[in-house]
Amino acid sequence: IDTFTVTLKMKRIASVIICCLLGAIAAYDIDYFDKLRTNESLRTNISMAHFLNNTPLWEVSDLKQEIFHLAHIVSFLPLSNGISVGEVSQNLLAATLMAIYHFNNPEFSPHLNEDVATCNLKLTVEFRDTNYNPITSTRRFTKILQRKNSIKEPIPAAVIGAYRSAVTSPLAILTGVNKIPQI
Repeated sequence: IDTFTVTLKMKRIASVIICCLLGAIAAYDIDYFDKLRTNESLRTNISMAHFLNNTPLWEVSDLKQEIFHLAHIVSFLPLSNGISVGEVSQNLLAATLMAIYHFNNPEFSPHLNEDVATCNLKLTVEFRDTNYNPITSTRRFTKILQRKNSIKEPIPAAVIGAYRSAVTSPLAILTGVNKIPQI
């Protein structure tokens, strides 16, 4: 199963659903900030910035000269069992995308407080399949930590998941040792 393909399809589907539910197009598409992070032609300036506890943030200017701080989130979800992608996995993925969408577009999220609405922090996300396996998830997280922390492959500012306690506990040990918050 190609997790990347599943994620792209889910982002497109979530974007259409969100636009239909809201009846309007938000200021920022569901993957605007991911594109800004990975596509050099969409940004004019980039520099490393730091926020609480040296959490890696990137200061980026888009083509409109708006300045954002990008925080990268890695979500560990059971996207497959090695055979197929289940409905629960699709729902978890959609819920994660919706939460990030609301954070990045606070004008469409009246339940967020004023601090979020005036914040220039925006979230980018990548998904990693746990395959319902603690060894798989810890290996994938360890590989992420070995990155050179570039804008295209940043060290995560936070980790979401995993779905099951058997997978979450070993992952929590690694995120704790590396001082990366886990939700």
